[in-house]
Amino acid sequence: MMDSFFFLPSTKLDKFNRVRGSYNAEIIIDLEDSVVDREKEVGLNFLIENPETYLESWIRINLRSDFNQPIDASQFDRLKQAGYNKFVLPKIKSEREIQELLQTDSINLNIIILIEHPRLFYDLPDFLSSLKRNVFGLGLGTHDLLSFIGANHNPLNTSYARNELLYLARSFGLKAIDTASMNIDSSFKDELENVYDMGFRSKFIVHPKQLEMLSEFNSKTNKKNIERAKEIVEIISNKPIHLRYEPFIHKGVVVERPHIIKSEQILAGNYGK
Repeated sequence: MMDSFFFLPSTKLDKFNRVRGSYNAEIIIDLEDSVVDREKEVGLNFLIENPETYLESWIRINLRSDFNQPIDASQFDRLKQAGYNKFVLPKIKSEREIQELLQTDSINLNIIILIEHPRLFYDLPDFLSSLKRNVFGLGLGTHDLLSFIGANHNPLNTSYARNELLYLARSFGLKAIDTASMNIDSSFKDELENVYDMGFRSKFIVHPKQLEMLSEFNSKTNKKNIERAKEIVEIISNKPIHLRYEPFIHKGVVVERPHIIKSEQILAGNYGK
């Protein structure tokens, strides 16, 4: 099962109820890249005036337009004052910037740190070791990241960042959220297959067609995983207790203890969580 985090621009909040009702997706109301500058203040004011509707949603705030600018925490501060406490933090360069944002009134905050700058990969382990209570997950923004280092955006060039984020998030028990794709054709299905095989169980989504394809992917993948898991668990259930985790061959493939445990977790509904 792959969770989805759907970016909904603040200019399209008329679609909020439809997205929330039709898809099992976490909604991220976007005040950053998908909204032109002149509309950001309008969206911000609307959220502040209507917290009862949107308070459970994530908000991607606008901290700066590029990495050369200083952090502007005014959106962050105003939304906190209005009662919002779930934020996606983009365009962060360092541990110090996160600490400065969280230094006051942070006890009830939940944040997703969006990694779009290479330095964060080196700063975050120390930060998370000392202060991770507010961090819900780590998200990957490969478009900004690869643009910063001057690389073309393709699967080969994103693989290192994806693996780094996945291992970092998993080592601290955090949600690992794969980067948003701009593709809404069949290549998006291939991407889902690839990142699922890597170990991702969450993905940023930017278009309703992607949500539909993700729903189909989840149905297909769950069915395949459950069928295989049932076969393996049925085999070990017929063995003596002391031999249940002994290796055996199933359909020409050696099944060892990690595979058996994975099958048990799949049937219990908690594999990869």
